[in-house]
Parts: sequence; C-alpha cells; structure tokens
Amino acid sequence: MVDYHKKQNVFRRLSPSVVIVKAYAPGLVFVEEVFVKEGQDVKKNQQLLKLKYRKTLSSGQDVHYSLQQQISHQLNLLSEQEKNLIKVSMLKN
Repeated sequence: MVDYHKKQNVFRRLSPSVVIVKAYAPGLVFVEEVFVKEGQDVKKNQQLLKLKYRKTLSSGQDVHYSLQQQISHQLNLLSEQEKNLIKVSMLKN
C-alpha cells in the first residue's frame, strides 16, 4: 500500500475567500446608509456603512430633539421680549 500523505512547510499567508466580521458600536447606533450590497467584494478601507449615533436622555428622549425644542422655545421668548421692548419704546416717544 502506498502512503499519499506529504508534509510540507508553507511560507505564504493563507486568506479565506469569505470573511464574516461582527462589528459592535458603543451606544445607540442606527445604519443611515449602506454603500455595499450583500455578497459584493470590498477593498481595504472601503466605506461600508454610514452610522448615525443617537444619544438619549434618562427620560428616553433624543438629546438632539430636546435641544432643538429648547432652542426654539428660547427664540420664541426672545422674539416676544423684543416685541415688548419695541412697544415700550414707542409708548415713551
């Protein structure tokens, strides 16, 4: 009987043809845009996804939305103050 097993040292790096990578992001993250299709070959440093980070308050409300609401409220108050100052100025004259 003939032995067909052969031992040989390999000096090349072996790379699998398919690589699956699990990636995790800290915090609450949403995929905003996908730049590749399933099964598509990708190159090193090629952008795959565009992520959008969301920060929330302890109440669960989105920080950006909360800030927008507060700024909008402050602008309304300033507008009312300006109108009142104009009225007072006109009464004095």
